[in-house]
Amino acid sequence: MVTKCLLMGGVRLQEVHISITFLLLSVRCMMFGFGDDQVPFTESVDLLEDLVVEYITEMVRKQYFVHIHSLS
Repeated sequence: MVTKCLLMGGVRLQEVHISITFLLLSVRCMMFGFGDDQVPFTESVDLLEDLVVEYITEMVRKQYFVHIHSLS
């Protein structure tokens, strides 16, 4: 899902892979920083990643609609 969304925006596949890898590493580090195990379960990281991507997508969508309506 993330790959399709990013590719539709004209991002190259290599950049998408790097972005997803960076996001996963960042989520793992944040989970450890907030008290989780040093090596959290993959399922936990995937769940949190999905939540983060969904949140960011929704915020960008809302901002887009606010911007479009402000131009009217």
